[in-house]
Amino acid sequence: MRFVMLLSFSLSLLWAQGTTSRVVGTVQDPTGSAVAGAKVKLTNEATGLTFESQTSDSGSYQFEAVQIGLYTLEVESAGFKKFVTRNNQLTVGTPMTVKVSMVLGALADSVEVSSAAELVQTSQSGNLGPVINERTMKEMPIVAT
Repeated sequence: MRFVMLLSFSLSLLWAQGTTSRVVGTVQDPTGSAVAGAKVKLTNEATGLTFESQTSDSGSYQFEAVQIGLYTLEVESAGFKKFVTRNNQLTVGTPMTVKVSMVLGALADSVEVSSAAELVQTSQSGNLGPVINERTMKEMPIVAT
């Protein structure tokens, strides 16, 4: 019985690793200074599921364990036009980085960016490790207690 529970738990961890990634970025003003406290909203275009966050004092934001798919990112802050970018593809094992440069103006105005986010993979990306494929999973030794 313990073996079945252990196997079920292990498979659920593998499934979670294989279907999520992360979204990170920074928000800056026109001079390149960090915009702290900006409202950042990430929306899955297929499901409508929305995540919200705020930028830190350094202007950075992050969303962890986000399901893969196409996303719209919106950023709002007082004194700046609303920033919107659509059709950003999030894939497994490749964090999506969106660097936002805000434009001075009223929130009622918006700046819509038509290009997608840059895909960045670095050794410090925060990924927990590689995705385990089916063959490796089948070849793993079974340890019973």
